[in-house]
Amino acid sequence: MRNKNGYKTKNPFNKFNTPFLSKFDSDLDSEEEKKWQNNTRRLLSEGVQSIHDPISWAAFHSNQEPSRDFEVTIGSLLPLFPDDSKSVAMIRHAMCVVKQAVHHLNPGQVPVLTLDQPLFAIAKQIQWNWPNDYGEDKFVMLLGGLHLEMASLATIGDLLDGSGWTHALTQANIATPGTAESFLKTAHVTRTRHAHQVTASAL
Repeated sequence: MRNKNGYKTKNPFNKFNTPFLSKFDSDLDSEEEKKWQNNTRRLLSEGVQSIHDPISWAAFHSNQEPSRDFEVTIGSLLPLFPDDSKSVAMIRHAMCVVKQAVHHLNPGQVPVLTLDQPLFAIAKQIQWNWPNDYGEDKFVMLLGGLHLEMASLATIGDLLDGSGWTHALTQANIATPGTAESFLKTAHVTRTRHAHQVTASAL
């Protein structure tokens, strides 16, 4: 092809002559695509009777997939609560919802709830104030892993307070005096854990 000045130019339609489109054309001639075309023609001529009629390509082929039986999972995902969780009413409501879900999935099982420290304290107060409905024989409350470790390290810190442990860490250049004192109160879980690991390795 030449332009008005006589120079050769590329045919802009040559880019459509690609193997991809050739393959696409051959796919349209396949048996499955003909089924979809015939189904679409029938629905357009007779009229779509329901929103479930597969007139689109994706809907038609998804209906052709064989149904499979899947094993029901033992886990469940509960919806998020829109209200503030730091209230007695919200914790009681959550306990009731969890109890119903657990009894539906596994009748007779005692529900086990894991909560952070502030919510754990509220849940324990609920168990003590309403033992008939939320007693310790009806719910098992577990402290979250992070707060459980923090409480354990803080207890160890109370035992080591005044023992010279922080002074030994300072003399060994493991931590500064202020940081070593913070290990007793577990101000930083990772650093406190590391200090106890170093101490246990040195013994």
